[in-house]
Amino acid sequence: MASQDVSIDDMKEHIINWARTNARTDEIIRRLQDEWGIRTSRRTIFRRLDEWGIIRRPQTEDTPLLRASIAILFRLNCTDAEMLEELIECGYKTGLTGVTRIRIQMGLRRRMSVFDRQARDAQLFEILKAELDEGYLEGYGRRHLYTYFKKRGQLVTRYCIFHIVLVFYPFNIYL
Repeated sequence: MASQDVSIDDMKEHIINWARTNARTDEIIRRLQDEWGIRTSRRTIFRRLDEWGIIRRPQTEDTPLLRASIAILFRLNCTDAEMLEELIECGYKTGLTGVTRIRIQMGLRRRMSVFDRQARDAQLFEILKAELDEGYLEGYGRRHLYTYFKKRGQLVTRYCIFHIVLVFYPFNIYL
């Protein structure tokens, strides 16, 4: 069986080329089997690529500019997936796990304590009351209402908005 390990090392250039052309591991295993009769496991391919220094996942380069972009997008209430899409569009090479890791390291968490939530709900109630009294939100549907607050930078859940509206203004919003 040791000859199979030597055979894999002999196929190093082919395996590296396939990996660099974004071939999936299952595809590499199939090609080794079909073209050279070499049977191997996924773990062996992963281990060898690691030994050979081939990185298949984008490595996030943690820079101050990237951190600032993540902070701005977080304040605009973007989800991690939306942040990733925007960052890739701006030319950053990163993945979803990298964006999430940096955001959490910066202390930008989406959860709030009970006291913070109560203060936030009181603030939201005042905003909703002012906007509804002026007639801006009258007739809005649930999706439009949530989008309206998200675009204005209000970090709030859909449930919270609808609960306040249903309790205090049940006839002004179409749910």
